[in-house]
Amino acid sequence: MSITDGMSDHQMIITTVNARPKVIKNKPRKIYQYKKGNMENVKEYLNSKFNNFKEKITEMNIEEYWTLFKTHLFQAMDLHIPSKNLTSRFNLPWVNQHIKKMIRKKDRLYKVAKKYQTKEHWDKFKQYRKAIKTELNLSHKEYIFVMLEVRPSTSEASTNTQDQYRIGKKYWKYIKSKKRETVGVSTLKVNGETIDSSKGKAEALNAQFQSIEMVQRRAARFIKSNYSREPGTVTTLLEELKLTPLETRRKIARITLFHKAIHEKVAIPIPSHILKPRRTSRLHQPNTKKDMYKSGQTKIFTNTAFFPRTIRDWNKLPDELLEIESSEEFKTKLTQLLCSG
Repeated sequence: MSITDGMSDHQMIITTVNARPKVIKNKPRKIYQYKKGNMENVKEYLNSKFNNFKEKITEMNIEEYWTLFKTHLFQAMDLHIPSKNLTSRFNLPWVNQHIKKMIRKKDRLYKVAKKYQTKEHWDKFKQYRKAIKTELNLSHKEYIFVMLEVRPSTSEASTNTQDQYRIGKKYWKYIKSKKRETVGVSTLKVNGETIDSSKGKAEALNAQFQSIEMVQRRAARFIKSNYSREPGTVTTLLEELKLTPLETRRKIARITLFHKAIHEKVAIPIPSHILKPRRTSRLHQPNTKKDMYKSGQTKIFTNTAFFPRTIRDWNKLPDELLEIESSEEFKTKLTQLLCSG
């Protein structure tokens, strides 16, 4: 990602996006078999290593102290407790030997149809492929029903499905495995270098956000040719130049987007728990408690989320501004109001 000069006083952000889907495979996970471990040897090993452990507390900081403790502990576990690696299964559990045999036969039919290129061979291949799909669907449904744990019914005449089956842990594990999105920040590329580690991603994003905030502050120093390091210098320069702070710009953009959502000019639905009184343009949310907004017993938004944060700013605006329907006029008046103060 890089920033270059754009049109007028704007800057243009150039970035490279990798649109190729990335398959994230689970790494083998090492687990210790504590029941098979020799705990007496573990205790003897730790006693020998931690004999003068308390005396070293004045020689090291807390990080070095913890690292030493962790190193000795894992050494004892590796020496006296057996371990094994758990790997994930990449095959589908409902594809049994019968279906695998049918798939191999389908592949043979495809090779024959591709070789002779006759309608008879292609029809035979397509018909068999359709039969495999049907068999796969039936096997998949049977696999799902097996994961539903049977609950004994209290009444013999009960036919309610809820009385017959109970959704267990295996079922939810299967549902979780079907998700397609990944959690977290994907791989970043900074100055031609690919960053995979969590620490590297955090440092790269932090540097990027700090650079955006510093653009305006450096511009103020350049315009005034004032590079003094005294506290409050940049703040004074921004006030003299009357440059709109980035925080105010974000606030204007946020309230303008909320205005468009209210007037249905953008596809952002207003949640049902946000109430609008009949005789005023103010908005409010019921059941406010500390920093959480609740609807019944369900936590919905925090105080810094878009709707609660924007509604507080919205309700502070004058009535004549809230009655404007044109988004362009509303943004102009809002900018004049916030920048004048």
